[in-house]
Amino acid sequence: MTVTSSKLGPWHVPTIVGTFVLANLPRVDVVAYQGRHVPALMAAGAALPTVAPDLQAVGAWTGARLRGFGLLRCAPAARRASVEALTLLAPQASNTVGPLQLDTAEAMLQRLAGCAAVQGRPILVARLREDSPYAPAFAANGFSTAAIEYEYVRSPGPVSEAPDIDGLRPQEAPDAWDVMQLYRATTPAAVQRAEARTMEEMEQAPPRTASLWPWLSDVAVERHVVADEHGLAAWLELRVDAGESHRLTLMLHPRGHHMARALLQWALWRLGAAAPRPMRIRVREPHSPIGSALEALGFTPANSHALMVKDVAVRAAAQVRGVVLDGAPG
Repeated sequence: MTVTSSKLGPWHVPTIVGTFVLANLPRVDVVAYQGRHVPALMAAGAALPTVAPDLQAVGAWTGARLRGFGLLRCAPAARRASVEALTLLAPQASNTVGPLQLDTAEAMLQRLAGCAAVQGRPILVARLREDSPYAPAFAANGFSTAAIEYEYVRSPGPVSEAPDIDGLRPQEAPDAWDVMQLYRATTPAAVQRAEARTMEEMEQAPPRTASLWPWLSDVAVERHVVADEHGLAAWLELRVDAGESHRLTLMLHPRGHHMARALLQWALWRLGAAAPRPMRIRVREPHSPIGSALEALGFTPANSHALMVKDVAVRAAAQVRGVVLDGAPG
């Protein structure tokens, strides 16, 4: 069977909902959506104009049958596009991955790369389970592994009182440059290339605002820094109620390694004021001071993911609005 892929539009919404919500057919999340909502409903929203401007949805078909969908996020301040979800119908007869599923994944990855190129994003990233049988589909589409990330999770439960941490305060607008320098000093070059962070992304998190479509609104984000006489020693980001869990990110300068446990304990206390949810964090070095502190505070290893990156060929035309696709598939 020949697999084709296309962007999803409003006329596809009944098919998306019927196939992946109402029919509730067996499926596999090649790239698991990390938001708070059902990924098929997010794909349906992204297929409607103006509902989710940062998201694009694509589908894969054999004839008239929808075989899967993918979600691409192009945040306004980012140089990269990210595969937020890649969901396929699962084989009925066995748990093995067959040629049809691999072809479906490849077709959507090609289409997602094309969408990223049209948006002028030179980097496409995705997080794939380290042991995923779909890794060959990513390799065939030019993805390579930038890093292995280890996820730790802590179940909801009592937390200790917040410790006093000298220099801890909410991030302010003038901190963006220092946060970027901390990121460059603590992040491997391959990861920096994959994430392609910009100064705008490192600025203070915007306040959570009401939305015409509240079910698609972003999670609440808090960012805090620890400053000393030499600059920033730590950066902490909290994402409250991010799907089924709260999420935190911690960057530590080597001179701030001694603060790892105190900062994580403070984060647990802060997140403990929100709805009871598991708390998750990703680290690249499980035996680092952060990894040791996580285990001491009751976090346990959950799974590991490969941070995958693909260079998307785009050519910006001078004085012309938009971007011309130059050799990218899809």
